[in-house]
Amino acid sequence: FSFSPSVINVKVGERIKLVLKNEGQAPHNLDISDFGETRVISPGEMATLSFTAPSSGDYNFFCSIPGHETAGMKGIIKAE
Repeated sequence: FSFSPSVINVKVGERIKLVLKNEGQAPHNLDISDFGETRVISPGEMATLSFTAPSSGDYNFFCSIPGHETAGMKGIIKAE
């Protein structure tokens, strides 16, 4: 129950495309409240999420499936 990497550095205004692969045994997703949410990703599946950081700062991301964030599925996108 983790994201790797858990800290992602991006540039403000640059179009970012995250490619996610679920290497676990349970379904997961990625929720970045400021940019959107992926669909549920089953074990072994992949999904993408694209966004642009509009301003500098830290943006939290997490798996919004109940209990997954508290189990450690969270991280930070640092935009500079």
